[in-house]
Amino acid sequence: MKISFLKEAFSKFAKSIGIDKKKLFLLITLVLIIAYLDLRFVAAIQLKVISKTGPKIIRLQNDLKRIDVDLKKMRELKEKEGYSGRGAVSGAKKIISEDKVVLLMEQISSAANKYDVRVAQMRPQKEARAKGAKDAKKEKFTPLTITLDLVCAYHNLGRFLNELENAGIFLTAQEIRIDPQAADYLRQKASVVLRTYVRE
Repeated sequence: MKISFLKEAFSKFAKSIGIDKKKLFLLITLVLIIAYLDLRFVAAIQLKVISKTGPKIIRLQNDLKRIDVDLKKMRELKEKEGYSGRGAVSGAKKIISEDKVVLLMEQISSAANKYDVRVAQMRPQKEARAKGAKDAKKEKFTPLTITLDLVCAYHNLGRFLNELENAGIFLTAQEIRIDPQAADYLRQKASVVLRTYVRE
């Protein structure tokens, strides 16, 4: 009953558009084949893209968590070793004179190039000494921060900061902020505040 009804409907539709049943059948078959092939290829491409990018995104998220943990451990280790505050100033690392700040910035740029870290901006700024900081005043040390706007892969950022902090000059990462880029998930925008002291 249903089949005969469909046949009748098919015949009526064919007559209404002025085309015979064979041509209409061929046309519908062709449309269905094109739709099937289109869906099949589009779905295959989408699955391929998902299968490639999915693991990369998961790996990226895990690596970002790991670098976060590593940075926290690094800060804790420095606090234990007396690398922060005045204790750091009195440590074994070299405190540069004020006229060597330009050379320090060149050293930072050189390390950035070495690890494929693009420096968008570098801003040095002197900090006012806290009142009552007698030891720093006596030795004429002035705090200096260098703010870096960077674009790089997170692994390269870690290597870059590690090289700076292990150099002979006292230099430590005081603040790090990492923001992913929608256009390029393998390279992040990073804002890093480096802290050092200069001798007047």
